[in-house]
Amino acid sequence: MSFILSNPHLHFTLDPATSSWSLYSQTSETPSIDGARFNGLFRFPDRNWPHLGGLQPWHWRGSLTDADISRRTQDSPHGPLNTLAARVVSSMDSAAITVEFALPSDRPFCSSAF
Repeated sequence: MSFILSNPHLHFTLDPATSSWSLYSQTSETPSIDGARFNGLFRFPDRNWPHLGGLQPWHWRGSLTDADISRRTQDSPHGPLNTLAARVVSSMDSAAITVEFALPSDRPFCSSAF
């Protein structure tokens, strides 16, 4: 099941099955992002870890398959924001990462003044 954030200007899709996200304009032929993925290497202190100078690595390859995904609405200077947050817990159970996406309900994030 995909999660969607949409307003009159932008359309965002988060697909946990493919661990990817996409962002498109709804109003014109402008650049878009299609099928972007996450990746990260995190290191944590651990006295018993003999490598990496005592740092324990967690290589998160961006999988959202087991992510806890939630929705919420919050106020912002751009007006109400519709938000998706995906929280992934590491196999060590001592670390987690939360990735959050938000779109204003009625406005684009940037003005045409750029």
